Formats: sequence, C-alpha cells, structure tokens
Amino acid sequence: MSIFCSSFLAEKSGETVAFTDKNDLLLTEVKLNDARYQLLQAQNNKEISRMELNSFAGVPFDENISIDPAIQESRQAEEFPEVDSAMDARPELRIAPNKVDVQVSVSKIENAKFLPKFPIGVDGSYASPGYDLTSDLSPNYAVYTKLSIPVFEWVKRKSTRKAGQFSVNMAKEHQSKVQDQIRLEIETAYYSYMQAVEKVLLTESSLQKAAESKSVTMSKYKEGNVSIVEAIDAQIYHQQAKVNYIQSKLNAQIAKSKFERTIGRMNN
Repeated sequence: MSIFCSSFLAEKSGETVAFTDKNDLLLTEVKLNDARYQLLQAQNNKEISRMELNSFAGVPFDENISIDPAIQESRQAEEFPEVDSAMDARPELRIAPNKVDVQVSVSKIENAKFLPKFPIGVDGSYASPGYDLTSDLSPNYAVYTKLSIPVFEWVKRKSTRKAGQFSVNMAKEHQSKVQDQIRLEIETAYYSYMQAVEKVLLTESSLQKAAESKSVTMSKYKEGNVSIVEAIDAQIYHQQAKVNYIQSKLNAQIAKSKFERTIGRMNN
C-alpha cells in the first residue's frame, strides 16, 4: 500500500491512530528546539533589561520595578510644528547669540587698549605751612589731567582688530551652523517618526492576516488536510507577526521621543 500524504488517520478497534512521516517529526522537533531557544533568549534579554533599568534608576538589582507591560500605540503622527518656533525652544540656539555678544565685547576690550587715554584726577592733602605761610594745617588740592596716545603700536592695533573681527565672524558662523543642524535634526526626526507610525499600521495589518491564516490552517489540520509542519509554520508566522507589531510600536514611541527632544518639548 502506498502512502501519498505525510500524515493520515486510521481507525482500529474503535481507536484513532495517527501516522506521521519521520521527516515531519524531525522538522517538528527542530522547530520545538528553536522555540525553546528563542524563549530562553527572550528570558535572558528580559533579565538583562531589568537589571539595566534598576541600575539606571539607582535601585538594587534584585528589586522589581513595576512598569506598564503594554506599549502605547501610535496610529497617527502629530502635525509638523512650525520650525522657527520649535528651534527657539532649543537651548543651543539660545547660547549661540550669547557667544557672538561675548566675542564682540572681547574685541572691543582688546581694541580699547590702543585708543588714546585722557584721564582726569583730583588729589588733596593737608600740609603745613598752609596758604600764606600759616603754621596751621591747610588743605592743598591738585587737579591734573594726562593724555596718553600709543604711537608705536599701530601695527599691533591693526592686527588685534583683525583678530577680534575674525573671532566675531567665527561665532556668527557657528550660530548659523547650529541653526542649520537643528533644522535638519527636526525635519529628520519628524520623517523617522512618520515612517515609524506607518510601520505600526503595516505590521498591524500583517498580524491580522497572519492570525486569519493560522485559524484557517489549524482548521485544515484538524480535518487532516495539511501536515503538522504546515500547522506549526502558520503558528510561527503568526508569532513573528506579533513580535514585529510590538517592535514597531516600540520603535514608534522611541521615534516620537526623539522628535519631541528635537523640538525642545522635553526640556520644558
């Protein structure tokens, strides 16, 4: 008698006996071992993540921090904010103009060393004899003024002025570079955020289709129309689709956090 299917059912003495191809049995055992390996790996990653969280929170490693196991779902990206207002919230742009002002002040101070100086002073003292050669102490006042002009440092003054202007221009160039960099960060972060949300919707659709395929395959398996390997494959596809869906939700939340950081929302 020839067997054309990998598995079939037979009735003998009122009992149902299942016949399975040896190759299907071996494949099933391999998939079972692979599932056990993935389970051990997931448990190991969970424990390492828990210890890293405890280290970051400053609590002992043997304590369990209560967290929400469900990841918030992002099905629609937020509207893109006005770039100029978002950039104003970044501390880097608040610091850059101050650096320009500092360089301008430093340049003025250095140039002031080579400007003409015209100090005026008043000095007073008590001395004897006083006025009209009297023996009593009389106050003596002296008013003086000086004019100081640096004559032999004009070349150094010119070099100092150029150096100061160069420092000011560098500060302004740094400010412009920071503006361009922050604008690029905001636009890039928002694009990544939108792509992450679209992946959530895509993996959600794949999860629904994988669940439907699993249901159909299991019904056929119970009827004896498909092998156990096909049934296990359907379960694996459904499990992988679920993992992809959870990972996409996590990536969407991370992308959202990065976007909020680029617009300075988390600093408020």
